[in-house]
Amino acid sequence: MRYIAVSTCVLWFVLAAAALAAVEGVDVKLAGGEVKGKVRGQGRADVSATVTNNTGRFIDGLRIGVYYSAADVLPAEGAKWRVHEFVFEPPLAPGASTTLRFSDENALEYIKIEAQRARYAYALRYAGSIAAQTVPVSERDGVLYAATRDLLELIGGTIGYDQKSNSLVLEREGRTLKFKLGQKSVLVDGRKQPLEHPALELDGRSLLPIEDVAALFGLTVSHDEEQRIVTLS
Repeated sequence: MRYIAVSTCVLWFVLAAAALAAVEGVDVKLAGGEVKGKVRGQGRADVSATVTNNTGRFIDGLRIGVYYSAADVLPAEGAKWRVHEFVFEPPLAPGASTTLRFSDENALEYIKIEAQRARYAYALRYAGSIAAQTVPVSERDGVLYAATRDLLELIGGTIGYDQKSNSLVLEREGRTLKFKLGQKSVLVDGRKQPLEHPALELDGRSLLPIEDVAALFGLTVSHDEEQRIVTLS
């Protein structure tokens, strides 16, 4: 259905064709918009689209393709794709939605919107399973950090806190690690060792340097940059 603005006859609302999500699990729907110009159905398009993340991973960014046409049949002669890139800060969590707004000059009246490419935040994998993260993996000075609970729930182990020493205590397969947030040292089964990257605190959550902790627990780490997956094995 097309809507005409009440105030003047030079404002025309955009008609949305069915949205086709090219990224599995990412739903993009037209939320509103209009084409403003002196010629009916031509001019500047101001568009808003609702994006829902139905995947199991955090999304750092999204590329949306917008296809404008002079007719309600797509594709149409003279119609063109225009690309918009978005960065989500913080990353869009699994199950979350957000509304994106953008504009195009010299747009036509009918449009189709689709998600063309998603850039995922790093995911953690161990023993063939992807972690159900509550907090996205973050990067600090080139080092990847994971929330303590997300990491330990993935690889197995327990988390405790030693009030006397003000230390975070991790136990896994007979090995005990004691961290003090912000310090470049760790107690491994009671023996002090240097730590290249300290454990951190962010928004009330402790974050652990993934590669450092993996090595202390006897695990190796590999990176798949294309899929944005960090594998511990």
